Amino acid sequence: MLWIAPSIPTDSEAARMEKSGMPALLLIPGIDEDGRAGWWSDWKMTHPNAVVQIVNLDGVGTRIDWAWENIAETMEKELAKK
Repeated sequence: MLWIAPSIPTDSEAARMEKSGMPALLLIPGIDEDGRAGWWSDWKMTHPNAVVQIVNLDGVGTRIDWAWENIAETMEKELAKK
């Protein structure tokens, strides 16, 4: 599953993702304009067993949808590691 990090979610949304058990790549902006990247990074540190891999999109801000080319390059690199 590929997931673009939403703005700071409720605890129930994060819990639902964790409990789904589905491996996921979570794309977070490299420029943390609204706090979501920090929130998700902290969440991952406190939930180390969650099957979520965080991918930091360097140079990309909150408008991730404006950076599809950058996302495609990042995803190619991440998938090549597998």
